Amino acid sequence: MKPDVSAPGVGILGAYSPIGSPSSNHDDTRSVKAGIAAYVKALHLDWSPAAIKSAIMTSARPMNGSNLKEQIGEYAYGSGQSIFGESSYCYGASDRSLVKHLNYPALAVKVRPKAPFSVGLNRTVTNVGLANSIYKATILPNPQINIIVAPEVLIFTSLNEKQSFVVTITGGQLQNGIVIASSLTWLDGTHSVQSPIILNVSS
Repeated sequence: MKPDVSAPGVGILGAYSPIGSPSSNHDDTRSVKAGIAAYVKALHLDWSPAAIKSAIMTSARPMNGSNLKEQIGEYAYGSGQSIFGESSYCYGASDRSLVKHLNYPALAVKVRPKAPFSVGLNRTVTNVGLANSIYKATILPNPQINIIVAPEVLIFTSLNEKQSFVVTITGGQLQNGIVIASSLTWLDGTHSVQSPIILNVSS
């Protein structure tokens, strides 16, 4: 799913120093104390870039603004742009359908129109909250599809403990060219960890 992290330019990682202007214009007084990735890294020095990106994505909130009226569901959360600008191919990947099992915060799949489907997505999460935590799954309902999470409850007994789950999406007879949005949120009463779910229907 792209975009998957959205912020104004270098605001994702860098910052505008309050000491000097970010441009050559002396009237430009913009400043930001820290970019979000740098801020998260400062709090969690042992986190990898992937862990930081996951934290940014799963804690995102919907953006506000009139220019988003035509945005659908979870795409309104944003999340960056692909930097490649060209076609890419993973050599040696014999089964491209396995890409859906990459342990990525977003759950995005493509299905064929006018046909029944059942897609399972495997994910593994790491507990970085409280040592003893119980997270319960909540799905944002969408009448066009059925989404099941198994297990629905993740019980952690230590920090950095890993737990796996499967998200199964079923449905059928969907029109070509539509995009269906939903989300999965894990709640422990204090923390909220959300993953967007995007279903792209195309032939």
